[in-house]
Amino acid sequence: MEVLRALRPQAKIDLILTLDPLLDLIDVRSTIVYAVEEARVILAQPEPPIVPSRVGNEVEATFLVRERQAGELRRWGYLTSIREIIRAYRLYQDDPITQQAVVIGAPVGELVESNLRLHYRIRVAARYGIEMTIETLPGLVTIHDISGGGALISAPGLEGVSKGWRFGFTLFFPDHPPITGEAEVRRLVFRGKGTQPVAVGVQFVSLDVASARVLQRAISNLMLEEVRDRPM
Repeated sequence: MEVLRALRPQAKIDLILTLDPLLDLIDVRSTIVYAVEEARVILAQPEPPIVPSRVGNEVEATFLVRERQAGELRRWGYLTSIREIIRAYRLYQDDPITQQAVVIGAPVGELVESNLRLHYRIRVAARYGIEMTIETLPGLVTIHDISGGGALISAPGLEGVSKGWRFGFTLFFPDHPPITGEAEVRRLVFRGKGTQPVAVGVQFVSLDVASARVLQRAISNLMLEEVRDRPM
């Protein structure tokens, strides 16, 4: 309830519209809350504005909450969708001035701690249980490291690939649902004077918000595992 109290009129809110690892950026639009109703939250139209063609698209709504005991600011968020663009919204019934507003869904499930950072590169140990398959190759791919934007991988059949090659992939996690997407080869890793790459660096292309959040949560868990593995 303390978190939900922070989602109130005039509070600042950040909408994560898309994650684009290929360009190493997140499309975030900052705005303020006009009104909070039972099933929806009405926001000021941000700049740049959200266009009507995005109605129905999934977004992540995030906002800062100051913890009462520790006094620290933490960012919380929830997945929702853009419900409507109101062209002439009035802040109160007799308001002579109208402005555009954006309507998103109100939180109905669990809020999750969020952030606006995209990449953490984690070395992947076999016991972490992360697996990857590629559409055109049989079996599993070896994942050497992974981040929210891509991975360093190797597998039989990747020796002849070149930069720019794109392929479909699926990532499996022990404690999270699998995600699917498309990746692009951006780096070739050679050993010695070899002419065939022993590993390739790929970037995930245009993950949707839900998949990117699953990946981010999985990587956060891996970060904890990595800390535990460090010698004391």
